[in-house]
Amino acid sequence: MVLPIGEIPKLPPTNRRREKCFYFYNLLLAGCLGSAPIDAGRGLRQYADSCDRWAAARREAASLRRVTSVLQAQVLMAITIVIAFFYSATAFMSTHEIRVMLVDDHAVVRAGYKRFIELDPALRVVAEASSGEDAYFMLASHPVDLVIMDLSMPGQGGFETLRRIVKRFPEQKVLIFTMHENASIARQALQLGACGYLTKNMPPDLIVGAIRDVMQGGTPLSDDIASSLQELEQQSPPHQSLLPREFEVFIRLARGESIDDISQDLHLSLKTTANYQATIRKKLNLGSGFELHQYAKDHGLL
Repeated sequence: MVLPIGEIPKLPPTNRRREKCFYFYNLLLAGCLGSAPIDAGRGLRQYADSCDRWAAARREAASLRRVTSVLQAQVLMAITIVIAFFYSATAFMSTHEIRVMLVDDHAVVRAGYKRFIELDPALRVVAEASSGEDAYFMLASHPVDLVIMDLSMPGQGGFETLRRIVKRFPEQKVLIFTMHENASIARQALQLGACGYLTKNMPPDLIVGAIRDVMQGGTPLSDDIASSLQELEQQSPPHQSLLPREFEVFIRLARGESIDDISQDLHLSLKTTANYQATIRKKLNLGSGFELHQYAKDHGLL
C-alpha cells in the first residue's frame, strides 16, 4: 500500500505518545530523503504488532496483579482466622467454669473444701453428695466436669461408686480425695479408673492445682502416695495379686463386715460374695476373719 504525499495514515488509538512520534518521525524522514515510497501497511502492521504485544503484556500484568491480590487476600484471611480462633479459644478457656461435684459424708469437710476450690473464679462446686449412691444418681441429672470423692463412706462406699460411675459414664473424671495414705488402696483406685489420688493431709490450697492437672489430662498424686507407689512396685506384697473387686471385698471383710452387708452394699449375691471371700483367703493364705483384719492392719490398709 502506497500513500499519497501528505496523507497521514490513521493509527490505532494509544496512550503511548512517544511510540506514535517515533513512527511519524520515521515516515516523514523517509519521505524527505526521497527514499522508496513509504510502505505504510508494513509500518502500520509493525506498529499494531507492537501495540498488541504491549496490550498483552498489560493484560498479563493485570492478571498477575489480580492473582497476587487474591492470594494476598486468602493469606490474610487465613491469618485472621487463625488469630480469631486462638483468641476465641483463649477466651473460652478463661471464661469456661469447671463444674465440680464434692462427694463426702461429712458436711463440714465439703463446706471447707468448697470454700478453697471456689477461691479460683474458674472453678465452681455445682453439686454435693453425702454418699456414693447419691453421687451416682445425681450425675444423671447434674453432669459435671469433675467428681471429687472420698473412699470411706457409708453404704456402697467409694470403690463401688467409682466402679459404677466409670462404667456408666466412661468419660467422667473422678479424683479421689481421702484419708487413706496407703499405696495399695491408691493403686486399686487408679486401676478402677480414678484420674488422681490425693490424701487429706495435703495443704488444702493444693487441691486447685490438682483439679487443673486432672482437667488437662494429668494424674495428680500426693507426694507420699507417689513415692509409696514406686516402693510398692518393687515389693509386690500378696494383696497386690487381688483384682479390684476382690480387693474391695477384702477391705470390707477386714473391717469386720458381714457377707450379707457386703452383698447388699455392692449389689452382689450371697454366693458371689462368699466365692470372693474364699478366693481372697486362698490368695493371701489366710483363714479366719481375724487374720484378714490383722493382715490389713499390718500393711496399713485400715
